[in-house]
Amino acid sequence: MWKAVLCVLVVLVCLELSVEARHHGHKKGNKRTKPAGEDISDDHQLPWGKKGGKGKKDFKKKISNPEMMMMMRMKKMLMPLRQLFTKVLDLGPRESIDGQPEFCRDNECPEYTVLNETEHYEIRQYMPSNWVSTSIKAESWTSEIQRNLFWPLFSYIEGANAKGQKIKMTVPVTTVVRPDVSAGMMNYTMSFYMPNSLGLPPSPKNSKLFVQQKGGFKVFVHSFKGYAWGQEVWETHAAMLQKHLIKDGFTGKFHPRKEVYLTAGYDDPMKIFNRHNEVWLVSKDH
Repeated sequence: MWKAVLCVLVVLVCLELSVEARHHGHKKGNKRTKPAGEDISDDHQLPWGKKGGKGKKDFKKKISNPEMMMMMRMKKMLMPLRQLFTKVLDLGPRESIDGQPEFCRDNECPEYTVLNETEHYEIRQYMPSNWVSTSIKAESWTSEIQRNLFWPLFSYIEGANAKGQKIKMTVPVTTVVRPDVSAGMMNYTMSFYMPNSLGLPPSPKNSKLFVQQKGGFKVFVHSFKGYAWGQEVWETHAAMLQKHLIKDGFTGKFHPRKEVYLTAGYDDPMKIFNRHNEVWLVSKDH
């Protein structure tokens, strides 16, 4: 599988380099200064000194070169695949919204203030915010449970709401993990953050979804990289966070992970590198 992926990537890179080399080589040999008053854009500079003449015919001959035309068509056809590789391998520019953490990228995320920071965790104060959520009870976290929570929420932002409004994806996608001791089950509540610019979110069409208006809250946050497959990964990091909090004298000042903890994911599943995940333990002092 990986060999095939790498082969396709190499082909894409070779095609890109080949086309770019031809393009830059062509431009390098045909630079000219734009005459005053002549309206020629950068993308359509003519590679001859005057209109008409032999130079113009030579240029037409180059443009009609079957090899060049084929290369350009292949580049256009492979563009979606190239964009996919750029996303998967995290090769694109690291864009982010001003004032937001870099790991939010160009997705809007809830506003917070870092009250304190150590090598292992941050203490964050989140501002009041709106979320759309859905819950399910299960014995453990599985990919099926994740799908059953995620897709109704995704349908909501795609327009399955009272206004038929499309809402841009935000981060993080949070999941509250709370044991239901009496039933011997786990209660999972997944939520999408709703941008402040949206105001009060429209009502969901799906009766299993509900809008939450959260006041300000404080959490202890531990960040880690890579994929977080399965509940064991999250619980390991939650236990690690709790251990450091107890060591630092916060015993009794947060809800233990066996009562409740939150997971926070920031990345598309297709993204491989530079992933950002968080576990949150909720402070008793909001």
